[in-house]
Amino acid sequence: MTKTIKLQLFYKDDETLNFKQAQELLWQMQRETRAVANRIIQMCWEYNGFESDWKKAHGEYPTKDESRDILGKSLSGVIYTRIKEDAPSVSTQNLASTEQGVISRFNALKADIMRGTASVPSYRRNLALDLHKKSIKLTYDTDVNGNISDWLFELTLFSKSAKQELNLPKSSLKFKAIVRNKSKRFIQPILERCYDGVYEICGSKLQYEDGRWFLLLCFSFENKKESLVQLDKNSIMGVHIAEHNAVTCAFNNSKKIREIEGGEIKEFSAQIEKRRRSIGNASRKHSKLCGDGRIGHGYHAKMKPLEHIGQKISNFRNTVNHRYSRQIIDWAIENGCGTIQLEDLTGYATSELEKYKLLSNWSYYDLQTKIEYKAKEYGIDVIKVKYHDLQKWCDTCQLPSVKAVKDDDGNTNYICEKCGAVYGANDNVVKALCVKDIAKLLSKGTKNSDETPA
Repeated sequence: MTKTIKLQLFYKDDETLNFKQAQELLWQMQRETRAVANRIIQMCWEYNGFESDWKKAHGEYPTKDESRDILGKSLSGVIYTRIKEDAPSVSTQNLASTEQGVISRFNALKADIMRGTASVPSYRRNLALDLHKKSIKLTYDTDVNGNISDWLFELTLFSKSAKQELNLPKSSLKFKAIVRNKSKRFIQPILERCYDGVYEICGSKLQYEDGRWFLLLCFSFENKKESLVQLDKNSIMGVHIAEHNAVTCAFNNSKKIREIEGGEIKEFSAQIEKRRRSIGNASRKHSKLCGDGRIGHGYHAKMKPLEHIGQKISNFRNTVNHRYSRQIIDWAIENGCGTIQLEDLTGYATSELEKYKLLSNWSYYDLQTKIEYKAKEYGIDVIKVKYHDLQKWCDTCQLPSVKAVKDDDGNTNYICEKCGAVYGANDNVVKALCVKDIAKLLSKGTKNSDETPA
C-alpha cells in the first residue's frame, strides 16, 4: 500500500547556501526539469511517428530488438543522454525519476492521443521536482528533554558537476518540516515509522506553491495484518524491564526466555557521565576542553558542549529503542503471540528506580511507545499492567496473594500468604506478565486488599 503526505518545508542549511541562493537554485532546477519533461514528450511523440511509418512500410510495429538496432540503444537510453544537456544542475537520480514518470504518462495517454480523444501533454512552470527515494534522508532534532522537536529532510538535489561549479560541500540541502499542531497527531507517527524503516520512503516530489516549498512525501507499507500468518491473541508474550538486562521476554506457550542485555546502555551512560564531569570542571576554570572561541565569553559559552551531549544522548536512546522494540516485535511474531503484556511504569517509586540502574538512566516510556506502534502494524494487542500489582501474583496459587515482608535485617522477601511460596523481587513479575487477562485478575484480587508491596 502506498500513500502520500504533504509537508511544508523551511530551508535550514544556511551553512551551505543562504536562503536567497538556495531559492534561486531551486527555481533554476524547476526550469530545467520543465524543459526536460517537455523534451521527453517531444522525443516520445517523434518516436511514435517513427513507429507509425515503420508499420506502413513493414506491416507491423518494430520490435524492441529492431528498435534498439536502429537507435543504437533503448529509447529511454537515447532520451536520457539527450536530457542531461537540458538539466546540467539536476541530480542524475532525480533526472532518471523525471524521465520514467513522463514516459509512463505518455504511454498511458498514447492510445487516446492516437484516437484524438486526448492532447499531447505539456508541462508548465509550476512543475514539481522529482526526488528519487535515495535522494531523501530523514533525520530529526531534539529539545532539552530529548524529545523530537523538529523533523529534518536532507534532499540530494544537485548533480556532481553543479556541486563542483557552485563550490558546494555536498549535493544536498537540508530543510525542516513544518508540522502543525492540528496535524501532528497523525503526521508524527508516520515520520517515526519512516525513520524506523517500518514504512519505506518512495520517490517523492518537491513542489513550489504560493511562495512556499512543499514535500509530497510518498511512503509504502505492507498490510501486515493480511499478509502475516494469523497470530493467536491467547498466545501472550510478557515484556519485563529487567534489573540486570534491558528487557526480559517470556511466553505462555513456550518455556523460552529472550533477553536483551543492557551493556551498551551502561557503557554509553558511563561515557556520558565522565564527559559531563569533565565539562563541569571546565566551567570553573579555563580548560583545554573549552576552545579559544569560548574562553572569556562567560559560563554559557563554556557550557555549550553540554548541548551537543544532550543531542548525542537523545539520538543514541532513540536509535537503541527503535532497535529493541523491533527485536521484541520479531520475537512476538516468531512465537505466534497476538498479545504483548508489559509493565505500566507510571508513578514508579524513587526507591525502586535506585535498584534499576538502567531504568534510572533510560527512557523506557519511549521504548514502550515504540513497541505499541510497531505492534499495531501487525495487529498485536498491547496491554499495560501496573508493576506493583504484578508483584502480588503467585504463580503457584494463581492468585494475587504475595506480600512484601521485611526480615530482621531489613531485607524484603516476597511470600505468598496462601501457600507460603517465596519469590525473588521480580520472579513472579515475569511469570505474571504471561498470564491471560492478568490485569483483570489482579484488579479483582486487589479490590478487597489494602496490602501493597513496600
